[in-house]
Amino acid sequence: MRLAFPARSVAVIVVLFGAVGVTCDAKDTCPWMNEATAAGYLHGDVTLTVTHTSPGTEKPPAAEAANAGASSTIGDAICEFARHDASGITKLRIEVITMNNVAASFPGIRGRCGAESQAVRAIGNEAVVCSVKAPERGGVVELVVGRVRERALVVSISAGAGTDQGAVRETALRVAEQVAGFLF
Repeated sequence: MRLAFPARSVAVIVVLFGAVGVTCDAKDTCPWMNEATAAGYLHGDVTLTVTHTSPGTEKPPAAEAANAGASSTIGDAICEFARHDASGITKLRIEVITMNNVAASFPGIRGRCGAESQAVRAIGNEAVVCSVKAPERGGVVELVVGRVRERALVVSISAGAGTDQGAVRETALRVAEQVAGFLF
């Protein structure tokens, strides 16, 4: 009699949690930044869109492999975080690209900044930052391009007119530093 109550309780818990597990959909996550961190950078709630551009290992198995001394690469992806408010949309975009031939590929990726780029230290290798004209509403776009070994990183933040361009650049640099640190 004493074991009947705990056994029923366990059975009820298993059924409840089992039902919850069946109805949950896996949410796609950005390999380099979570929504809470992006919300902090963009000063408000964000939505996330992830586009996987190449296959690779998911983050937890990659971390386990690294801890065991093995090598594992998280696949390339583009993560777009968007914050919507009364003044418009602010977007943070993180793109990581694996290059088969760094000498041939990276100059083209770095060229997204053009001739007006400024060198940046401590964000991977060969990093540059630049301002790009925003096509809509006279907004600002700050772009950071760099690389860590054979992987290029491109971080951009776009915001509407009236946004402090210096603050947007500083945020883009901080995000790029975080992503480059992850890629090391």
